[in-house]
Amino acid sequence: MSRKPAAAALLAGIFVFLSAEAAAARVEPTVRAPEAVQLLSYAKARAILLDKVVKPKALAPDDAVIAFRLRKPLRAGQLLAPFFGPGLPFRVTGPAWFFWVDDEPYARFEHPTRYVLVDARTGKVRVAVRSWWPLLDGVAPWFDAKDYWNRGNWAYSNAEPPAPPARRLGAYAASAAGTAECAVIVDGGDPRVGTTDDANGMGDVLRVVFGLDTRKLGAPGNQKADIEKAVDELAKDGCTNMLLYVSSHGGNGFVLLGKEKATVNDLKALIQRYPDVGFKVVVDACFSGSFVEPLRGLVEIVVTATDSKSFAWGDEDPPEDPNPTDKGGEFSSGLIEDLRAIPNDQKLLQDIQICLGQGKPLLVCKLRIAYRSAVAKDAGVKKGKTKPQIWEE
Repeated sequence: MSRKPAAAALLAGIFVFLSAEAAAARVEPTVRAPEAVQLLSYAKARAILLDKVVKPKALAPDDAVIAFRLRKPLRAGQLLAPFFGPGLPFRVTGPAWFFWVDDEPYARFEHPTRYVLVDARTGKVRVAVRSWWPLLDGVAPWFDAKDYWNRGNWAYSNAEPPAPPARRLGAYAASAAGTAECAVIVDGGDPRVGTTDDANGMGDVLRVVFGLDTRKLGAPGNQKADIEKAVDELAKDGCTNMLLYVSSHGGNGFVLLGKEKATVNDLKALIQRYPDVGFKVVVDACFSGSFVEPLRGLVEIVVTATDSKSFAWGDEDPPEDPNPTDKGGEFSSGLIEDLRAIPNDQKLLQDIQICLGQGKPLLVCKLRIAYRSAVAKDAGVKKGKTKPQIWEE
């Protein structure tokens, strides 16, 4: 009997075996799932934040800092971005504890803050400096006053919350419609740094003490279109001496009205529509001095809480503060106090008469005199942190 079929079968079997071996060699090796990584607890992440970033023991006595926390780590893919200003947004690459360190909690923006990510697996720290508060997936976690000053949202703080606004801001119409003097008072919408107290105080003293036809605008009715409408109404009612007062967050050449920027060029364009109105402008915001030069010669007086390179401050009451019971911004509170004092202070009334004798409008005289007090009572000025400005025609 021939052995060829048997040999052929044997060779076929060897071929099949070798083919199977080769195929097996091409299969990806089995990978075991890694053991679950234990993520850092909040307590450990906070300890890293304090040790590597905040360093409380190295802070000077007057270095106020608040470090904000979230309840759980961020997930990979979540987006962090500044509300305004320079600095690109970035996506979180893995589980990480996020802290926002506000290095000037009483400042009215724009100012340095730190975005801190602590890797929840390794403890590695990443710090990014940004000039505005953070947005997490488009939402600001700590912008509202109740969230900002909530101690439960703090990982660390050596700052004290200011007193709440005396009352809720509400728009009110004129008490003396048709008068030659009038005012538009704008609250930028952040009571946590005193803008609402500023608007309340300024609105009350101008309307109640001086009897000005006044429009007071608060969020959400404090946008550029609302301001334009108020100015137009007052001008049509016969106002020829108009004060524009704004208390808000700001940057170089702009103020923030809710989430809308109002630039100094916007203000110039508005003022130029009313050549028969003498405008007076007061701005209490960071870098508000950047409004002075563009408005020079276009208005009768410009008063700002600081210069073009410095922050303006909400209520801060260090031991050397001459008016520790004030509310609102450090600059505006002093300005309002002396405006309120003018009718009952003989020395201030004499100064008013001297100013009027120089041919100045009454509102300009009042602001000039109150400015002196505002500077003297500003705790930021005493610390060398802020530099109020005034220009008169």
